[in-house]
Amino acid sequence: MSITTSTASQTGDLPGADDVVVVAVEGDLDIRTAPDLREVLRSLLRPTGAAGAQHVVVDLRRVTFIDSYALGVLVQGYKLSRAHRRTFELVSTGSKVAGLFRVTGMQHVMPLHPDVPSALHERRTARVG
Repeated sequence: MSITTSTASQTGDLPGADDVVVVAVEGDLDIRTAPDLREVLRSLLRPTGAAGAQHVVVDLRRVTFIDSYALGVLVQGYKLSRAHRRTFELVSTGSKVAGLFRVTGMQHVMPLHPDVPSALHERRTARVG
């Protein structure tokens, strides 16, 4: 598994969106690899510090497998973002991720967007609270 972080401006998804961090995950996201993602999300969503991000989009389009442990890490990231009044959006078009979200009902809590610009549109229209 690999994790890369960049701004939405750097990825070309939204020029000028330096306040949006895109966390791109590739490969299997499971009990062995998800702790790395948890640390990245904690670093980005901490309440203070240079690494803190107002808006985080986790891009799961290149995830080939996801388990319930990894889903728990995403839920922790979502809760942390809410606690610190940040936005947290997920991007995925894969059947593995969508299937896990459907079976657990998590798509109602953390909807999956088809691409980063759609998730950013959600960020602009969401009310954090």
